[in-house]
Amino acid sequence: MRSAEKVVFSFLKREILASKYDIDEVKKFIKQTHKIEGEEVDPETVDGWVDFAMGNAAKPPKDRDLRITGHLDVLTRRSLPTNVEDIEHLYSAIGEIGKIRGSGQEVKPKGGGNKYTPSANVRKELISWLENDKGKMGTLKSHVKFEKIHPANDGNGRVGRLILLQGGYPIKKLNDLIADKSNYLKIF
Repeated sequence: MRSAEKVVFSFLKREILASKYDIDEVKKFIKQTHKIEGEEVDPETVDGWVDFAMGNAAKPPKDRDLRITGHLDVLTRRSLPTNVEDIEHLYSAIGEIGKIRGSGQEVKPKGGGNKYTPSANVRKELISWLENDKGKMGTLKSHVKFEKIHPANDGNGRVGRLILLQGGYPIKKLNDLIADKSNYLKIF
């Protein structure tokens, strides 16, 4: 086993994961959070990494998928993001570039319209969200605000859902919500 994996799935992180979440729901969440974005993750690899993280498997799967291990790492963190750098780290943890959109990097939703924060205002809006939603990050209302800021070019939904869980939103309730993409998108 590689030393980085030993650190990532330390006993302390295992305890945090087990105390905060139902492990079957974690597996389901990782699979569904990618599926809703039109991505597929190998179900056996997800199960293998979660089982390894929980100490239920002696060694990790052969495939190291940052989309999976990154989600597990974020789910075991005790604290919510408090600054823009924390948000960028969340994007990096799940395999995205990790940089907040800068001037001229506009994101247009499918079907057109101006649903997202203009790139010139992203940092300001993100800082405002961090300051004003500290105790609300586990609510759907705060999640919708984050998604409308759309801080990065990609990974916003996955990062937003991770923050929602970190803020205390029930994982089973979130899994039920994202199981049907059209139902989930109605909150926006």
